[in-house]
This record gives sequence, structure tokens and C-alpha cells, in this order.
Amino acid sequence: MILNGLKCYREIILRTGFFDAHEFKIFMESIFESQGYRGESKDILIIHDAGIGDFVNLSSSIRTIRQKFPESRITLICDSSTKFLARSCPYVDSIFYNPRNFDSAEFIQIFDWQVEFVQNLLPSKFDLAFCFCHRIAGILLAYISGAKKIIHYSGSLICSPDHFGIEFVNPLVNSPVKIDFTRPHIADRYLGLVDGFFQTLTEDRELEVWFEPRCLDKARKLLGDFHDKQIFAIVMSGATFDKHYPPEKYAQLARKISESIPDARFVILGGKMDFESGEIFTNEFGSTDRILNLAGSTNYSETAAILSMCSMYIGNDTSSKHVSAALKIPCLEPNCFPRDHELQFDSSPMIYFPYLVPSVTVMPEKSLPECIDSTFFRGCKIQNQSHCITQIEVDKLFEGFHLLLDKIQREDNLPSFIY
Repeated sequence: MILNGLKCYREIILRTGFFDAHEFKIFMESIFESQGYRGESKDILIIHDAGIGDFVNLSSSIRTIRQKFPESRITLICDSSTKFLARSCPYVDSIFYNPRNFDSAEFIQIFDWQVEFVQNLLPSKFDLAFCFCHRIAGILLAYISGAKKIIHYSGSLICSPDHFGIEFVNPLVNSPVKIDFTRPHIADRYLGLVDGFFQTLTEDRELEVWFEPRCLDKARKLLGDFHDKQIFAIVMSGATFDKHYPPEKYAQLARKISESIPDARFVILGGKMDFESGEIFTNEFGSTDRILNLAGSTNYSETAAILSMCSMYIGNDTSSKHVSAALKIPCLEPNCFPRDHELQFDSSPMIYFPYLVPSVTVMPEKSLPECIDSTFFRGCKIQNQSHCITQIEVDKLFEGFHLLLDKIQREDNLPSFIY
């Protein structure tokens, strides 16, 4: 009955060339009511539509929801990229990985995919759906799952360059929460959704990383003789190239660190595409006995296990940075956001600094000419190459390293931004 209703409304979209969320809700509500989807239920749905770093920052929210509902059955929908961490989450009863969480250019494609995917969810008749969604697809999925209450912010979670704005499906959200503009970090934005719904303030805001115990054994094996040394993780990956600091400069920084810390060892982590950067790093460093290039050699659970054995994360703005922060590993990060762009609520460094751990973010003094007028939330708008970030001098990064050592000594978990 529900699937037939969705298919009928699909024909309306095709005929009119338009989707009206308010009319869609009126059309579907009587069908949901007739099929028993508006009665009492203890089942809860959590939908998350972003990658690994964002997922790690969601961990405290998942834990808090479980604490609020210790007897409920909780289903988690998350992106396929998170599976190596999500599958060990102790707070949910079932997980579905949605490989099409991200919006495509045509709304009918989003609609068709979610109608197909929702067949996994309809039997549960959810009472609550917490939508930690950056894009409209997750909110649409929450509604067509039949969930009685759809919980999301009354506006966008963050500024997003998507084809459709969140307001496109806002009529489907019947339990809207106002965003707290005093807490810019993504982990706080996620928790703010839970706190706003329950009208409480979560005290335990610590993040978690979940991986299988066997991963620790593999990590020790891979690290070999490095295990009893002071290990610095070097991560030179990043979803887009504007985040990439040159591997040669990372190697120059590593040389300076090794001169001041004799037992320093450097482990290069990342995907298969980062192996070449690791080789460039090793050649520039000029020695192999202090370097272990593991890029492409581990899955994400194993990477997390290795990071748990490191003294410091040194690297780009990546998911591994957030994993490190959740593991209480101090973080040193070169970031492409230039000084001549004002840090605001929706600026990337404010949303994604390493959470509740000593950290130093080093940024360029000014924009390169192409980015002077950029309104992009990462400041630098050239995403297909290393651009504004290349201006950061190694000496400035080394200054950030010493500042981070001082912050570790003082147990200062507030973020520091230097230029």
C-alpha cells in the first residue's frame, strides 16, 4: 500500500515536473495512518548522510540517544564509507549502509533510490527519526520510512553547495529544532539536535571510535619495531586537493621534529592513492629507518587502531584527524582557510577543528588572487589542486608543533589557530 502510494506520487512528479513537499505529505499521511504507522512504537531511526569524519563526530549523539532509550530498538542508516567503524558501534541494533545518501542532480533520481531503499525500513514502523542530514535525501528517506516524528534542524545543518536546499523538504520535518549558534563544531551541532528535542544539555560530549580488537593486533604487527618509539602519524590525503599540503613540506617538518626528538618515528597513513605521496615524503626526508609508509595497507578500523598508538596526528583536514581527536591524540593541521577571510560560524575550521583535544591549526596569511573574493566555507575555492595551503611555511608549522607540545603539557583542549 505504501509503496504503491509512493509510486503513484512519482507519476505526479513526472507529470507536473515539480515536487511539493507539503502536498506530498498530505497525500501520504492518510496512507500511513491506514497502515498503522501513527500508533505507539519504541523503534528509533538514526540517519546520517556524510563520511567517516562526520560519522566519528556523531558518536556522542548516538550514545546519548541510546542512553535516552535503553529499551528501544535503534536502526542506523549511514554512508557505505563508514562501515569499518559503524559495524562495531555498541549502541545500535541494526545498520543499513546507504551508498546513495548524497544528492544527485535530478530529484526524481533521489526519489526513486530512496523508495527502493525504504523497503528495508518499512517493517519497523519507527516512532522517532533523528535526521543528522546535510542534504535532502536523508530527510525524504526518514519521512517515507513512516516515522511518526521527524527531527531535524529548522534550517540547514551547515552551508552546503547542494543542488537542492534543505528547505526543499522542510514541510516533512514535524519536530524542528533551532540551531545553537554559540556552538559551531559539527559534534555540537549533532548533539544540539538531540538536546533541542529533549530540551536538555548533554554533559558527556566525548567522542568515540569503534573498531574490532583484532585490529590492535594487526596494528602492532605492522608497526613492528616502531611500537616502543614516539610515533607521529602523517596523513597527506583529503577529499579535495585544496586540503593537500605538499608532501615535501611535511618531510621537511618531520626532519625538524626528528632533530629535536631522537626517537621520533613517522607512520604514513591513508589510502592507496596516498602511497605515492608517502614515497615523495620518504625521498625528501632522506632516510627510511624512521619512516613506515602504510598508505593503502589498512582498512579504516586498522588505521584507527594504529592512530591509537601514536603520540600526535600531523596532517591534512581528513577523517583520520577526527578519528585521532576522538582517540585523544593531539592534532597539528595545516589548513587552507586564509587569514584575510573572517572565521565565522559556518567556516570550515570552526566546524571541523579537532574536538576536545589539544590542537593547533596553521593557516596561510592571505588568499592567493583567485580566492580573495571567495565565499566558499573553506576559504580557498580552488578544489582541484593544492592552492592557498601551499603558502604555509614549514617554519610556521614547526612553530605550531611547539605550541601544540605546550598545549599538551597544559592539557589545553581548546583549538588554537595561527597564521
